Amino acid sequence: MTVKSLHLDDQEWLDWVLGNTDPERERSMKDHLKVCSRCAQELPAYSRLRRSRQMPHWVDAPVALRKKSRSRPQVARAPVPGVHDHRMGFAPADMRGHTLVAAAEPGSLHAMLSSAEIGIVAHPPTNDPYWEIEGRVWLHEPTDAPIDIMVFHETHVIAHENTRDGEFFRIREILPRGWALEIHLPDEHTVTLQAQGS
Repeated sequence: MTVKSLHLDDQEWLDWVLGNTDPERERSMKDHLKVCSRCAQELPAYSRLRRSRQMPHWVDAPVALRKKSRSRPQVARAPVPGVHDHRMGFAPADMRGHTLVAAAEPGSLHAMLSSAEIGIVAHPPTNDPYWEIEGRVWLHEPTDAPIDIMVFHETHVIAHENTRDGEFFRIREILPRGWALEIHLPDEHTVTLQAQGS
């Protein structure tokens, strides 16, 4: 069998994306990609998948903390743009654009405001229809006041979470196109994140 005699099959690509390819097979794949234009054309898409799988993910909070956070009453109010409204779009994982560029790539946002720092990652649906939105809000002036996190579509609140300064939050929901996320800070600033192309 010569290097050019076969194309890389789906299982070989999957093993490579998941990092399960042994060094000898990886060298063989690299040699094959040098002479096979068809497989070389597929490499960028598989490379994006591999990079997105290697991105750091948030770690779950301890069970006791999650139970305690669920015991707080949650009252969702409809999103109302205010004087202190900041509108931002999610950027793709590599931070070079302004939309979620591929279904397999998470969108991320890091924003530094006058009153808070916000870090959020939105994972689009992959094997199921659920979006996973996770992140933290760090206040510059620590307070025990709750931070309201809401996912909405037009005027309908789809999901609501209360979090506190520096606490991790996660929302897992089936979301329609055009959804947005609002963060209501204790100082009455509202940050709205519009998921473009969702």
